[in-house]
Amino acid sequence: MFPKDFKLVSRERARELDKIAEEEFSIPTSLLMENAGRKVAEHTIKILIENGYKNVVIVAGAGNNGGDGFCAAKHIKNAGFQPKIILVDSEEKIKGDALLNFNIIKKMKIEIISYKREKNLFHQILPESGILIDAIFGTGLSRDIQDETLINIIEDINRWKRSGKGRFVISVDIPSGLDSNAGIPRPVAVSADMTVTFAPAKVGLFVGSAQKFTGKIEIEDIGIPLELWQNSEFSLVKLDFVRALLKDRDDLSHKGSYGHLLCICGGLGRAGAAVLVGKSAVHSGAGLITLMVPDVVYSPVASSVREYMVFPAPSKGRTFSEKSLELFDELIEGKNAVVIGPGIWDDDGSKKLLYHLIEKLKKKNIPCVLDADALNIVSHEGLEVLKGLKGVITPHPGEAGRLLGKSTSDIQKDRIGSAKELSERSGMVAVLKGFRTIITDGKTFYINTTGGGELATGGTGDVLSGIIGGLLAQGYSPYESAIIGVFVHGLTGEIISKELNYKLATADRLAENIEKALGVIKCSNET
Repeated sequence: MFPKDFKLVSRERARELDKIAEEEFSIPTSLLMENAGRKVAEHTIKILIENGYKNVVIVAGAGNNGGDGFCAAKHIKNAGFQPKIILVDSEEKIKGDALLNFNIIKKMKIEIISYKREKNLFHQILPESGILIDAIFGTGLSRDIQDETLINIIEDINRWKRSGKGRFVISVDIPSGLDSNAGIPRPVAVSADMTVTFAPAKVGLFVGSAQKFTGKIEIEDIGIPLELWQNSEFSLVKLDFVRALLKDRDDLSHKGSYGHLLCICGGLGRAGAAVLVGKSAVHSGAGLITLMVPDVVYSPVASSVREYMVFPAPSKGRTFSEKSLELFDELIEGKNAVVIGPGIWDDDGSKKLLYHLIEKLKKKNIPCVLDADALNIVSHEGLEVLKGLKGVITPHPGEAGRLLGKSTSDIQKDRIGSAKELSERSGMVAVLKGFRTIITDGKTFYINTTGGGELATGGTGDVLSGIIGGLLAQGYSPYESAIIGVFVHGLTGEIISKELNYKLATADRLAENIEKALGVIKCSNET
């Protein structure tokens, strides 16, 4: 696996790398543009030949992204095709390397149409079928597009793509209009079938709502020296990376070799949360699991499990009472990790138990997973109460919003920044759940690549808590447990969906199939 396949950079770092490559490595920016244009052309020519397309239109701006498009045009013409350029800016705005390539394509007699002069004919200029290359603007966009003309062009491109067959859109580096850090449209973005991006790829291609716009992502090397970005703080979590983290199970081992997990879960109406956490921990490989549940749900929980111990704690109303602290103090002895939160309700008794647990675990240095209602309780006091606690917090965007005092939409607009703040303020590893879950210790960021809509059903978050808790009990670090756990959780969902030919993985089925994902990771040749 090459770093170009999993290392990512921010918009700001990408800009710095271009400058460093030129100033410190004597790599001309014109060479980088030449390499970029050639790679775009190679993918375009391949699709033209495979699909029998004849038409290529390049919609280009005046900046470097447009320059990549101009460069691609000359290689496409040299392959025997007749590309057209629709220039969305005036020629006077084209400078530097982009101007160099623009002058070349003019001399090559490639047709150049000014959008400003022919905008009413835009739909007549676009072909009935073929390839449209989006080279309007690249990764520098950091705020909403103000120019209504550019917004209209992007909307026209998307309309063209939707309104006929045999229409394929390739975006250069990033779909125009997509924020290269946050992965959100500003406020619109080209909906591409393929994005040909250049190593190192930008983080915004893999977070937020980017998947709606990028299509298939092809990462190409254009000559930025690897040593400049191989230690980037942003990484994709891929299968072979997780494989390297997973330890083999020794034939001479026993259940005590894989740790003892204490799960404090469940409440009236939420007995299933406790069952799912325990079951997931079992199937993730933990040696022993003990559940502590309010006595009001002891019977349904105890009658549902076979592979772990269940203890009833004194309850008040729908959850734990203050008297449950005594039982916790007994049960925590000899445990290697704790999960608390799923199903416990945000009530006085569970609040007192949680804060008692936090102080106890800090003293004993026992790692934990805080999820669901544990996070809702913490949101009243602030994340800082967790400082000094070792482990993982696993909020979904709504919970993250409550913890940070923000709206859910604000969290989703800046998932990287939100995950960082969650980790920094708590001092714990933060798992910001959602499509392309983000795992961070506040300094480095891992973006998960497994799972999707099949996990959008009740109880799957409880399963994730159980997996991460089970890994913590086995001796994995909080960061390792979170990375492995999130990847395994998503991969299990994918495996179930594939078996069923339907994009749904219920929580119970998810918990029972975790070993399948672990087996795929250990035995697969995929990366």
